[in-house]
Amino acid sequence: MKTVVPTLSLLASFLFAAFAFAAAEKSPPAFAQPIELEDGDRFVFLGDSITHQCLYTQYVETYFYTRYPERRIHFRNAGVSGDVASDALLRFDEDVADFEPDYVSVLLGMNDGRYRHFEHEVFARYEQGMEALLGRIGTRAEAIPMGPSYFDTRAVRMSEQAARWVKTREAMRDYYPSVLAFYSEWLAEQAQLAGVNFVDMATPMRRLSFEQRRVDPSFTFAKDAVHPEPKGHVVMAAAMLADAFQIEPVSEISLTLDRKGRIESSSASGKLENLVAKKGRIRFDYTSSGLPWVLPHAAHEGYELAKAGERFSQDLLRVVGLKAGVYELKIDLVPIARFTAGELEVGVDLQGYSQAPQYKQAMEVALLNKDRNEQAIKPLRDQWLHRKSRLRKEEAWLTENPEHPDFESRKSRFDADMQAFYRKLEELEALALEFEDKIYEANQVPARSYVLSPAE
Repeated sequence: MKTVVPTLSLLASFLFAAFAFAAAEKSPPAFAQPIELEDGDRFVFLGDSITHQCLYTQYVETYFYTRYPERRIHFRNAGVSGDVASDALLRFDEDVADFEPDYVSVLLGMNDGRYRHFEHEVFARYEQGMEALLGRIGTRAEAIPMGPSYFDTRAVRMSEQAARWVKTREAMRDYYPSVLAFYSEWLAEQAQLAGVNFVDMATPMRRLSFEQRRVDPSFTFAKDAVHPEPKGHVVMAAAMLADAFQIEPVSEISLTLDRKGRIESSSASGKLENLVAKKGRIRFDYTSSGLPWVLPHAAHEGYELAKAGERFSQDLLRVVGLKAGVYELKIDLVPIARFTAGELEVGVDLQGYSQAPQYKQAMEVALLNKDRNEQAIKPLRDQWLHRKSRLRKEEAWLTENPEHPDFESRKSRFDADMQAFYRKLEELEALALEFEDKIYEANQVPARSYVLSPAE
């Protein structure tokens, strides 16, 4: 569990308002270091409808569930469709602070710009809201501000599925990515001065979109220009992992043979046992510290586009000293692949072999987390949207009309609705915890038997 930086705690209420003073210091503030989540840490994803989709958040969760099965890390999605910074502030105590987080990522801004040309008054409201929000976070946790994701103007022109409300704003269409870029750059600077990590969501999405359009001019991550499909959410998850977290290989095994083909030296990131080499055949038992980062089928295109496997899921096997030839690798008696002695000497990456037992186990974890998000987390976020869109309006009416003849009847209905809201939250949070328990049963890594032998 991380310790909140004392300076941030002391500056809580004006954490992001004191940057001009900080910038004038002769010694610049310490730059943020990559985060390493520890056993027992609590992490909140705070945001708008893109967080409410429960996709990039799900993929990041799955990364940690598979990579660190011995660390019980607790995640909470706190996204609500349509939110701007001031909306997030209204629900902050119940939806974020009560979870007692150690880290809170913040993905807002898409709605804050109001889908129009840049207007300073509009930006000022975002600036004020974000300063207050990040200040609230800074009193209890470490903030991870994130720039708005990519607004795809080409999708508005090309796709019939582009939202009508976007199409009606043609005057701003070509300008909104620049508006959001201004918001993002301002936020990046504030993060730098505060010494916290910042995630650039838009740049990798735009870069990959442009690359893919050389092959398919109609390519987009978001057909309505705003809400990414699963492939876009993988790119977002990859950006988050790359910009904010400490990344380590899943596994590394290195073996060196002497002239007689016997083991000369060995090293491994996990537990290596019963290692025997004889007549060109190598056998050992190995317990890895984690599983490869595997995602459900709908995410596979984005996984390939982001090169997620080679960047975040390396499972390396290196064997030096084998005689020239082709060798077959089996794990738990399952044939995985054939490699030349030269390939094995350089090192082979096993993370992408879907027939491997560790891949299949990781997929089981990924699918459990998919079920967790679809059956518990997404419905829970829908409840919070109902609270915002209907119950909050009724709450405001009751505050403003205490003398109205309908006050008592409407208040009675409102109280009943609020009780139902909290009952449903409790039910869904219990279901989410049940899924978490199942995930931490499924992600425990057993010892596996490896056999590398000359191919017949």
